[in-house]
Amino acid sequence: MGKLDVLINNAGIVPGGAVESLTDDALELVLATNVTAPIALTRDLLPLLLAAQPSRVVNVGSMFGDIAFPLFAAIRRRNSACAAFPTRCGANFAIAASA
Repeated sequence: MGKLDVLINNAGIVPGGAVESLTDDALELVLATNVTAPIALTRDLLPLLLAAQPSRVVNVGSMFGDIAFPLFAAIRRRNSACAAFPTRCGANFAIAASA
């Protein structure tokens, strides 16, 4: 088995529009792409990250998660979720993580 020194989670989508116009499918796609995928990828690559300690996980976010922009409410919760995960990952596995 190999090792992985750095994992950069950079995929993301930003649906624009009023919350009331977003379909369930659109919201599920946002969560699957922006939250579930980086967490699942980190989980799946964890053995390689642990083999390379000290390894790094970098989750790239967006300023939309920190500032209340009109018509971009769906993206705000994504950044909160992804910001919490690497902190927990790092605490549990001695992997340096940042969001």
